[in-house]
Amino acid sequence: MEEKEQLLAEISELEPKVKEFINKGQASEAVKCQQQILKNKMELVKFKSFESR
Repeated sequence: MEEKEQLLAEISELEPKVKEFINKGQASEAVKCQQQILKNKMELVKFKSFESR
């Protein structure tokens, strides 16, 4: 459960950074943040599918 909360916290931290990087013209950094967000969301999906079994 703790890891799940950590993933959610990291997603919340990264989402505003994506816009920040885009506004600064740092597309590659924005993409890295988006990739990490997606990776974390995929981990959360794994947790949910595991919990529902």
